[in-house]
Amino acid sequence: MLDRTKTPQIYPYPRLVMPQPERITTSDGTVIRNLNLGELPVNRLTLSWRYGQISSINQVALSTLSQIIAEGAAGKSGAAISELLDYNGAWFKPEMSINGISLTFHSLNKSFRELLPTFLDIACRPDFPEHELRMVCERMASQARINQKRVAFVVAEASRRHLFGENHPLSTRPNPDLFLELTREDIVDTFSKTLLAAKPNVYIAGATTDLITDLKSSIESNFKGLPIYQGREIIPLSPTPGRYYIEVEGANQSAVNISIPTINRSHPDYINLRLAVIALGGYFGSRLMSNIREDKGYTYGIYSALMGYSEGGAMSISAQTAPEYVEPLIEEVFNEITRLANEPMSADEFEPFKSHCMSTLASELDGPFSIIEHHITCENMGIADGYYERQLDAITHLTPATICDVMSRHIDVSQAIIDVAGPAK
Repeated sequence: MLDRTKTPQIYPYPRLVMPQPERITTSDGTVIRNLNLGELPVNRLTLSWRYGQISSINQVALSTLSQIIAEGAAGKSGAAISELLDYNGAWFKPEMSINGISLTFHSLNKSFRELLPTFLDIACRPDFPEHELRMVCERMASQARINQKRVAFVVAEASRRHLFGENHPLSTRPNPDLFLELTREDIVDTFSKTLLAAKPNVYIAGATTDLITDLKSSIESNFKGLPIYQGREIIPLSPTPGRYYIEVEGANQSAVNISIPTINRSHPDYINLRLAVIALGGYFGSRLMSNIREDKGYTYGIYSALMGYSEGGAMSISAQTAPEYVEPLIEEVFNEITRLANEPMSADEFEPFKSHCMSTLASELDGPFSIIEHHITCENMGIADGYYERQLDAITHLTPATICDVMSRHIDVSQAIIDVAGPAK
């Protein structure tokens, strides 16, 4: 019988190891990364291109492309494609992020061969039917209108504009009318500049050996002749420190976003600073949550994160609160930044925080699909091999003094960009 009055014994993690996928290069240079951790009944196949929101491409067309691409391909209707996937227990998921576009396909190994041609038709030969395109554009325009009334969305948009600069691709405003003005020619042009502009990186996990052979043959025939990705233009951050207020009609709450430019991922202190930012506001027991949520009650949730871009880095802090609490919330944020940079964490605070960081890192090893997702993210963001191991070593050797050191040297509050979106004053 389990004695629930006794605290269970805590054991340290063994040395964590991130499995590396096998790299298979086709005859024309496409790279397939195969993660083989034993045979599974289901597999995940992802095609990924490094043309995301940060690329200098029509942003409205790019986001619409990801939503319309499965609505018809190689003469098959979207309904027929959906019925085929549903019948075989498979599903398709397009995603667009800042750094890339990915098409992910989950299927049973027993039906992989039958479904693979349809998946590659979606990726290589989409039809972009006019009727479905108009429906998607109207839906996305409607969502854009709704977003313009959400203070969290408005403040995030303003924060990007003040951090990256007015003319940066990530500063583009998603005007609802632009979705309605899109034409099929716009989508086809964007498709040619992204998914047809270079070979994708191919990732598969859970497939049997014989299926890998079929996949390699199909990839060779479908992407033959496309160039290998050569990189994109890097446009440096152009931050404008200061205080900004954006009125949102009909808003009852205010959203606050504080961005502070800092080091990027190539800096040797980046991982330690990322851990310090987690201590500040990156988990439920963080300084900001304990003070501003639990003690002061200014907000239901407040979070900080270190954003690492090729263009530069920034610490971002976001929260929503009642308009009367905006000023005290901002004041307490800067108080906690100063305190973390000058007062080492106590052992009672530091040890649970360090355990949180280690368990979060361990969760990336949960299964083959989460492991392959780690490799996709690293590739799309241009992170050098060995990032998992560098994080592990940083957490293992982390001390309260290290946190104070990186916060004091790399977070300059005088460079803060403070954006607030809320009711008309």
